[in-house]
Amino acid sequence: MDVVIAIVDDMVGNLGSMELYGTLGQIGAQFADSFHAFKAQLQAFVDYLRSGTPVVPIEQTIELTKLLIAGIRSREQAGRAVHLR
Repeated sequence: MDVVIAIVDDMVGNLGSMELYGTLGQIGAQFADSFHAFKAQLQAFVDYLRSGTPVVPIEQTIELTKLLIAGIRSREQAGRAVHLR
């Protein structure tokens, strides 16, 4: 699967929106309540600290970390495509 994530530091008007495109069509979503999303993530983290039980599987955490590292590398190398392994 190919994924392109465009992040522009001074982009205006796209906060909370996501567009997905595939061979069978496309779909978009608009997240109007970013405060609730932030609060839920913060609460999940606090629950993890209190219980010691991860909220998400470690495999998902590793995958997201790889995604962040790939994004940083891509930015540092003028937008070069970075493949996750």
